[in-house]
Amino acid sequence: MAGQVAGFASGRWNNLCARPLWEDTGQGVDPDSVTMVQAVTAGPAAFVGRLVAVEPGWGPYGGVAEAGYLRVEEVLVNRAAHAAPSVGDIVSILFPGGGVTIRGIRICQDRTEGFYAPIVGDRVLAIGRRSRNDSVLFRDVYRFPIMDDEVLAQPYRNLRSDQRSVALQLLENELMAFPNEGKDNR
Repeated sequence: MAGQVAGFASGRWNNLCARPLWEDTGQGVDPDSVTMVQAVTAGPAAFVGRLVAVEPGWGPYGGVAEAGYLRVEEVLVNRAAHAAPSVGDIVSILFPGGGVTIRGIRICQDRTEGFYAPIVGDRVLAIGRRSRNDSVLFRDVYRFPIMDDEVLAQPYRNLRSDQRSVALQLLENELMAFPNEGKDNR
C-alpha cells in the first residue's frame, strides 16, 4: 500500500494540488473592487470566531483545502433570518490551500501566496452564507485573521488592493453607520 501512495504522490494524480481553488483568491485587482467594510455589509452574515479545529482535505473544486471549525464569539451582520450563526455555535468554513498526508506520505502541499493559513486558537472574521446542503458550513467566505484585535487584510481579487489591517473595534463602529446591518439585526 505504501508503494501505491508513493506512486500517487509522484504521479499524474498530484496535479490536484495545482488546480485553482476559488475565483477570488490570488494576486490581482478587480476593477469593481470594494473595501473590507463594504464586503462585510454586503454579505448575508459576518461573524468572529475562534478556530477550534482544522482538518486538511479537498475543496469543492478539486484542489486542496482545509476545513476550519470556528466557535462563534460575536455576530457582526445578520441580513436575513438564520443567515448568521448564533454566539457559541460551531460552524465550518473552507480555507484555500493546505496539505494532504496519507499513511505518513505528504502527497499534496499547496498554499495560496499571501493568504492566512489557519491555526487552532486563532480568531477569524468570516463573511459568507450558509450552505444549502449543510447548515454548519458557510460558503463564499472571505476569511480575515484577527491578531491583537486587528483584522488583517487578505489579497482577495475583489477587495481593494490598498486594504490595510483595521482594528476590529473600528470595523464594528463603521458597521453601526449602516442601517439594518449591525449587531442589532441579529
